[in-house]
Amino acid sequence: VGSELIDEADETVDVDLLDFAFNPPDIDVSAGVVTFRATNEGENDHELAVLPGGGEVPFVEPGVPDEEALADAGAFELEAFPAGTTCDATWELAAGEYTLFCIVPADDGETHYEKGMAGTLTVT
Repeated sequence: VGSELIDEADETVDVDLLDFAFNPPDIDVSAGVVTFRATNEGENDHELAVLPGGGEVPFVEPGVPDEEALADAGAFELEAFPAGTTCDATWELAAGEYTLFCIVPADDGETHYEKGMAGTLTVT
């Protein structure tokens, strides 16, 4: 799952990655180039993944996301990074609804998404 990162942003959004949630869980931005400044405030590695069109993240079975379906849907991500760090990702976003999610595996076999680490991105 990937997307091309861009250097200059029209807007910057701060989002905290927690165990197991995003803060804020719902983000509104204007269409264009947006930087997400993601700070991992949890104790686990986390990622910031984005699914265009919104909706549920597809799985082939519990704990196993459907990577092919995610790629076909145009999902992209800021790869997992460690607790206590901040990473930026800049993407060009078209108007629409997106699902924010983290599918890093948890110790119990579920993904962080299955534990509730999801949010909504609305681009107008």
